[in-house]
Formats: sequence, structure tokens, C-alpha cells
Amino acid sequence: PGEFTVGRDAIVLVPRDGDRKGQTVRIVFGSRSAKTKETTAISHLEIVGEKTRPEQLTLDPPLITALVSSGREKRRDVKLEKIPQHMVHAVLAIEDRRFYEHMGLDFQGIARAGIKFIEAKLTGRGGIQGASTITQQVAGNMLTGRAAACSGGIGGLFCALWTKLREGLVAQRIERVLDKERILELYLNQIYLGNRAYGVAAASLNYFNKPLSELTVSEAAYLAILPK
Repeated sequence: PGEFTVGRDAIVLVPRDGDRKGQTVRIVFGSRSAKTKETTAISHLEIVGEKTRPEQLTLDPPLITALVSSGREKRRDVKLEKIPQHMVHAVLAIEDRRFYEHMGLDFQGIARAGIKFIEAKLTGRGGIQGASTITQQVAGNMLTGRAAACSGGIGGLFCALWTKLREGLVAQRIERVLDKERILELYLNQIYLGNRAYGVAAASLNYFNKPLSELTVSEAAYLAILPK
């Protein structure tokens, strides 16, 4: 990931980190193999716009994986302003359209989900809708580290209700302490998107092998729909 151009006898790149961060560097190759016509070694380094030829160049290492706790979880936290707007819009459209209107609990969504639940029980048709806001999901991650698992039956129902009650109380507390941008940033860096990837930045590398900044609109929509 980064900015580079591959030429016949040189690679031109702009390092994102290291001792030449932000500068334009040419890596010039030397003689070519008689058999393959490919260059065989680096001849020298050049800093474009300068006359100096550095002896070495340090680049930022690629992320292979990030180990968190005992599991091989992949995480790469990013600031909200570094996340593309179409990624943010896709998540809001799919997960919580009224995010900027509610204070942690979406009572309209809860009522709608309740009606759908009753209809499904009476008719035997239709699915059960979720009503958790983005803030509730952040609260759930803070309480349990991931979605709590409840068994079936009456015990499972009480477990689910208790879990939602705790999430709701913590979500309202979060809304009073943090602003919306910080809550959204936490969610986008915490949400589990499968294949051991937590957060949209890790998922972008995991599923598309590209940094978050290079995601297309359709790729962002794909990541946003994964929690469903």
C-alpha cells in the first residue's frame, strides 16, 4: 500500500514512514541478465529534486497480523477522519439511520422490531428485526467483548432481555460522556466483520487486500452488510 510507479529501470515511490517519509525516491536498477533481460540488482537510490544518493532507505513494514489476547484477532484502529465517507455512510444506512437523532436508544426502531416480532409469532412468517443502535453495540462490546450468547427457552429470553437492558443503560451513559463522532469511531474500529477481523480497516485488508482509503463504494457496502 502506498504511492509508487514501476518503470523499466527504476521504481519511484513515496514512503509513508521511515527516514525519507513523504519524499519522492527512485530505486534505480543496474545491469540486465543476458538470459531473462531482467534487472539483477539495485544500482543506487536517488532522492528526486536533490543531488544526494542515500546509502540505504528505510520503509514502513507491512502489517502481517496483529495478535490481541489469546486469539489471533486482526485489528488496525484508524481515526474517523481517515475513514472514507462512503464507508461511514454505508454503515449508518445499514446499521443505524437515526444515529445522529437518538441518545443511545432508538425507540422507533424498538417499536418497529416489536411489531415485527409479534407478527412473526402470530403468522409464522417473516423474520425478527434487530433494534440495536450503534451505541448499544459499542456498549455490548464494552460489557462482554463481543455479542453475548443466550440459550433458547424462557431462560434464554430472560438472558436476552437482561443483556439488552444492560446495553441500553450503558449506551445512554456513553451518549452523555462521548460525542457522536467518537462513538462512531469506536464502532468502526470494534465491529467484528468475520475471518478474525475487527474493524473496517482490518476487514478491508482481509477481504480486498487494500487499505481502507482505496475501497470502492460497492466494497464499502459489502463490509457494512457483513454484521447482518
